Amino acid sequence: MYLLQVGMSLFLFIIAMETRYHIIRNKRELKKLIACCKSTGYACCDYETNAEPIYNKSFKPTILSVSWMPGFGASIPLDHFETKDYTSPGWNWKKMLRKFGEEVIENYEITKVAWNWKFDDQINQKYHIYYRGTCLDGILAKYVLNEEKPHGLKDMVRRYLPEYGDYEKQDKFDKIPWDKKELDPLCKYGCQDTDFTLRLMIFFEKKLIDLGMYSVFRNLFMCNSRVLTSVEKEGLYLDTQFNQKLLEEYKPKIDAAREAIYNLPRVKKFTKKYNQCKIEKYIQSIEAELEELDYNDPKDKRKIDSRQQKITNIRAGVFTTKKEQELIRPVNLGSPVDLPQLMYSDIGFKFPVIKDNESGKPSTDEDTLTELRLTVKDPESPKAIFLDKMLELRGLEKMYKTYILGWSEKVQDDSRLHGRYNIHGTDSNRFSSADPNMQQIPKTSVDPNIKKQLVAPPGYLYMAFDYSQAELRMMAHLSGDETYLEAFAKGVDPHLGIAAAKYGVPIEEASKIYEDESHPDHKLWKVRRKQAKQIAFGLIYGIGDALLAVKLSDPKAGIIVTKEEARKEMDEFFKKHPKILKFKEKQEKFLRKHGYYTQLFGTKRRLPQIYSNDKQEVAYAIRLGLNFPCLLPSSQALSKTKGWVNYEDLKVGDEILAFNRDIGESEWQKVERVNVFDYDGDMIRLKTKHLDVLSTPDHRWVVTKPNKISKLDNTEVLTSEELYNSDKPYAIPIRAPHNNQVKARYSDAYVAFLGWYLTDGHLKNGNIVRICQSNTANPHKVDIIDSIMEELDVEFSRREKNQVIWEIRDPGFVYKLNRLVPERKLNMKLLTRLTNPQLSILLENMRLGDGWSIWATGDKTQGELLQALVVLCNNTSSMYELSHEGDISYFKDKKPSKYGQEFVRATKTSYGVKFSNFRKSVNTKNTYNSENNLTKEKYVGKVWCPTVKSGAFFTRVIGEDKRYRTLITGNCQGAAANMTNFGAILVYWLMRQGKLPMMKEACTVHDAVYMYSKPKDINTWTVYTIWNILRNPSTKKYFGFQVDDVTLSMDFTIGRSMAEELPFMPGYDYTRMLKPDFSVEEYMEEYHKFKTRKIGNFSAASPEVFMELYKKEIHKYQREYEKSRKG
Repeated sequence: MYLLQVGMSLFLFIIAMETRYHIIRNKRELKKLIACCKSTGYACCDYETNAEPIYNKSFKPTILSVSWMPGFGASIPLDHFETKDYTSPGWNWKKMLRKFGEEVIENYEITKVAWNWKFDDQINQKYHIYYRGTCLDGILAKYVLNEEKPHGLKDMVRRYLPEYGDYEKQDKFDKIPWDKKELDPLCKYGCQDTDFTLRLMIFFEKKLIDLGMYSVFRNLFMCNSRVLTSVEKEGLYLDTQFNQKLLEEYKPKIDAAREAIYNLPRVKKFTKKYNQCKIEKYIQSIEAELEELDYNDPKDKRKIDSRQQKITNIRAGVFTTKKEQELIRPVNLGSPVDLPQLMYSDIGFKFPVIKDNESGKPSTDEDTLTELRLTVKDPESPKAIFLDKMLELRGLEKMYKTYILGWSEKVQDDSRLHGRYNIHGTDSNRFSSADPNMQQIPKTSVDPNIKKQLVAPPGYLYMAFDYSQAELRMMAHLSGDETYLEAFAKGVDPHLGIAAAKYGVPIEEASKIYEDESHPDHKLWKVRRKQAKQIAFGLIYGIGDALLAVKLSDPKAGIIVTKEEARKEMDEFFKKHPKILKFKEKQEKFLRKHGYYTQLFGTKRRLPQIYSNDKQEVAYAIRLGLNFPCLLPSSQALSKTKGWVNYEDLKVGDEILAFNRDIGESEWQKVERVNVFDYDGDMIRLKTKHLDVLSTPDHRWVVTKPNKISKLDNTEVLTSEELYNSDKPYAIPIRAPHNNQVKARYSDAYVAFLGWYLTDGHLKNGNIVRICQSNTANPHKVDIIDSIMEELDVEFSRREKNQVIWEIRDPGFVYKLNRLVPERKLNMKLLTRLTNPQLSILLENMRLGDGWSIWATGDKTQGELLQALVVLCNNTSSMYELSHEGDISYFKDKKPSKYGQEFVRATKTSYGVKFSNFRKSVNTKNTYNSENNLTKEKYVGKVWCPTVKSGAFFTRVIGEDKRYRTLITGNCQGAAANMTNFGAILVYWLMRQGKLPMMKEACTVHDAVYMYSKPKDINTWTVYTIWNILRNPSTKKYFGFQVDDVTLSMDFTIGRSMAEELPFMPGYDYTRMLKPDFSVEEYMEEYHKFKTRKIGNFSAASPEVFMELYKKEIHKYQREYEKSRKG
């Protein structure tokens, strides 16, 4: 109907297209496209390019695809190698793009839609097109609705529009390089991108509104996108000459660090023995070749002589070939072969193996080196010296590869690093970054040369504001902890305050020592403050005692903290901060009940496999343990005829789903024996976020290496006791492909029909099969059912009014259907008659028919049978209780239904089933900190031991997962990240309005923001105004809450490079910093005059006291700026 509003000529233009997608060939067609967008009020846009970086001269936009309504799209040819073949003479793609930009993208009345708008908008701006009005980004809408990955458009199409899944792979389109793709298939692909993006965004927008999350999407995430578009476009200016200098300087540094290791006595000794072993092996290999030769055969004489000469030369120390030179080279400190030998062998340092790498070999990564260093208390021992020098070498190599060589390769033609910021990059609402990673720029204290490469453009200075303890302040607000709230209100350093209280020293005295670098105890209090900080932030970031021990230790200073000592510190912290502990327990309770928690701005952080141990909320987590029992009586096996049954109900001869280790697949096998016996002793609990199961110590598990989980044809068997005592991590598979030998009895169309019949169908009067579907809400589903019905070998009727109704009256068809799925219910007879592809067809069409992300049913048996189907399709699932008898559910906004009903009361328990094909295994060790996921506990009761031929079978267990590792992490991190991001949005908006001088944000590094500013704009008014916004952004107007009990604090620094970081000084003329005679020493000497002057606990250089000390100066700068704007 939208097209009719534009006119019949446009309608004919659309009809004339071969498909729903069209290539714009001339200006007349471009005008029609513009008219379509104006008619519907939507323009979903997507550029395709030659895949070169945007700010390189080689960059080319090849097409711009546009959809104005679902199902339709058109592509504007741009700088593509076939553009001239498709467009009319005189086609100027830049003018055509500019016209479309002026008429559509810059049109306030048209809503712009995209998937990752930041990318497309930077291309717009490159060609001087600046969007106005509303913009909706599908990837951010999806992230706000569900922060769990994946977020890609193709993934969402496969999930929500499965009939179009893998459209990018048609005709192997995805295999062709972007600069080689022909125009016609490229335009079709581009229009599919925009069409599917528009469809998804319409759906997501409705969900956001329904869930009350539209405001946070529009006012926080979309505004974040606009700010970060500006940041990515601005980029960080790289001093390429200094970068080149560092490229030349760092290689000798790395060589010197490597040589220092080679010269260590034990390394020299090892190298000699190690090379001698290699030489002997090489000689033995030559001697083995000689044994194969015939000394009496003249043909072999030359070969014999050459090999004997080789042996003689090598024994004389003469090495000629490359292979021989390899025998006497120094140890390769980056080799996965040499370094483990040096570290762990008897001729090396004999370090204990504390963990393995993904290949199952002893690890030599930086974390391992750090952890090993904590085991060596004497800093002068050979082992400590070796590890210190290895860590120093690793540090230099990382700086060189990532921030010197890496940046030289990533810098674009405008001499800037245009890092990409991913708003959806983490599940805690913090940004991630890539190409290059701007979130991981090392601190100046680590290596000042890195940040020195990043200089302000000519005529500008860096002005940065770095938030101080943002997460800790949010934790204080969320928990209501008085100690922290009071410290922040008074301007007291909370970490130093905690350290002072711990050691019984007045905070005033500790502060004086800490601030006086010449005081003999200054370093001591620096360490004490750092330890107090690590404990507090350890709680926020969710680290365990092992990692906290690493954070609290300083091996070079002789400080080694054990895990036990770290745990004691954490326990003492909670004793002194009971409200934080109470907050943690409250969050845990909510998390276990709901499987997620809500962050300050209303977004959710999901931990989907965490459930309450309350009977009303217990989760039945189906985890394909692929195990050998002995397990608890409540564990279940999948019977071929009975479905899921408890082990106590199994009988010899029953066929259950087993795991064949020889082929790595599931298959039906008969139960050979069922043993039941009483048990009194230690059980081993394997508990992860995804599994919670008790087993006897001799219970055997099918396991593999974590990096080998994709292939299950090379597994091994270990007992629970062996896994518990092992230092190595193992992966326990929880699903496997099904070795299905069934031959097809039914057509695929019939199986697809069953999926719709079981979900959307019913049997009218006992003899008429009927399926109904809305033709307005779900037209694509109507198309699917139409195609299925056409393929069925049976007569049917179809009528359409408010909905489409299909009916089948054939008695034979209905009779067979009733026998196959009596009472319109799933059963094991059906599942065991289908081929593997048909099992997937049934599951997918049931999903389409019910439209569920969580399948709900009041029939527990049907929920269990759906899990059986999921297992046979090589997926995992969980089943849990959704509601219970007597529970009340209200209609939307608690308004009565059209029949006057105010609510619905549940008459029985209902169940929910979720399934996924993402997770393949659970690990015996925590992937975050290598801690063991296996623990021991006492158990008295019965255990069960069924036996099958292969020994391994699938089991279903009831879990009570109480894990809350990320509990405080996400909430405080997310709150702080969102609060600081929204503050940056408000500052950006003031600058865009001209109410503050325009400062160009160039980088955000976690809690620090770097801007390019003209020196004259850096003064007490601008700093105070920015600080006053950021310390407590006005959130109530947009999000309905305001944080009143704590404010954020930040340090303002100025510099000619990112490394300079000079503290802001009121009244200083920053134009002086650009003069040749500027002296940092003189600046700091002048600054200390402000710092020593105190107003309460705040120095005279703190924005908190600016209005009290510099009110006249602030107003003066403001008036001068406003006057310059009017002039």
